[in-house]
Amino acid sequence: MRHACSGWLALPLLAAIVPALAGCGEEPKVATYETPATEKFRTVFDVEEVRASTDHMLAAIIAEKATDPQKSQAWFFKLVARGEGLDPLRKSFDEFLATVKLSGDGKPPTWALPEGWTEKPASAMRAATIEIPFEGKTLELAVSSLPLTADWEEFRKINIDRWVGQLQQSRLSADEIAKLVKEKPTADDAVKATFIELIGVMQPMSGAMPGATGMPAGHPPVAGADAAATETADAEAPAGTAAAPSTPPVATQPPMQRPMPPMGSGGTPATEMPRPTEFTYAAPEGWKPGVMSSMRKAAFLVADGDRQAEITVMPFPNVQMMADPKAQAQRWSGEVGLQLSEQELEQAAKPTMIDGIEGHSFVLLGPEGEGALGTIAAMAKRGEQIWFFKMKGDRKLVEAQQEPFNKFIESIKFAGDGK
Repeated sequence: MRHACSGWLALPLLAAIVPALAGCGEEPKVATYETPATEKFRTVFDVEEVRASTDHMLAAIIAEKATDPQKSQAWFFKLVARGEGLDPLRKSFDEFLATVKLSGDGKPPTWALPEGWTEKPASAMRAATIEIPFEGKTLELAVSSLPLTADWEEFRKINIDRWVGQLQQSRLSADEIAKLVKEKPTADDAVKATFIELIGVMQPMSGAMPGATGMPAGHPPVAGADAAATETADAEAPAGTAAAPSTPPVATQPPMQRPMPPMGSGGTPATEMPRPTEFTYAAPEGWKPGVMSSMRKAAFLVADGDRQAEITVMPFPNVQMMADPKAQAQRWSGEVGLQLSEQELEQAAKPTMIDGIEGHSFVLLGPEGEGALGTIAAMAKRGEQIWFFKMKGDRKLVEAQQEPFNKFIESIKFAGDGK
């Protein structure tokens, strides 16, 4: 890089110096020198390679409103594919949605499958799995449901936040979501499917099939993962809900081999201890107010130095998948990086009592090491609801909190008769 003195500011000075030097017989000289560049050129990346390694998520939500708001639910249809040339898949997905018809009474919708698609039986995690042959691979369209208990806009955002977290993107604002979502027709003219296409790179622990490019118009750029986005919604719901992973995670190490996000990273902790109308409790010493949401009846935080854990209390409708202790053990064990056999899953659920109601308790401690996680939980059926009490966080802290957590469970007293 060459530097030389130049510019009009130097002219008056040169005008004074040159005559003075002329009498000395020396001619003025201009010095030049070279310095290394301070910044290297960026490496050119292969656009085609980036496109080929991008995952596309096609997702739709169909709301099923009931006369009793507590019985309203939402049906989720989610497909992930990787690479380019996905227009045929998008077209088939739209054609499939156009055949979906709600059945009512909590039963799965009915639909007609495009040619070549194959439906598999329901499982503990899904209402249905539909296999789709595409370019030599078999993709999976997951069908699941979740109680529709929150405001629709909030409900939609919670689930989209979860999905962009799975794709390792940052959360979207309400305005961005409004620009991206589209209404798609179903078999019922009065019912529309809320559709969105998202892109990114699926997390290995997401439990979904990898899946592909051409950013939808107005899509924000792919960014780093927002840990809170997945922590908030995925941790909210038990197995049998759409917020739970569609298939059990497969892990050889804890899924969070990284520092845990700060307490309350998914929101702002409350300033006062929870005061639910459904039950009373005695909070153990050291428990602080936690981050509340429309799904949580109570939330607490506990810490010991850098170690931290969160406690949540949530009710969900008493449906078969959510009432299955084995399904919950499967989900929660996967969260902390455990791979349990069928027998171990059955043994993980221990009998317990919550305010005189028979239930199950769980102690699931992930493999030791940096970032190791643990979960202790309890669940019980009361009337038409399943109540979940759960602590998740640093493995050693969770292990040390077993006695306080058990005393908390013993202190629970429900209001009314629960019928």
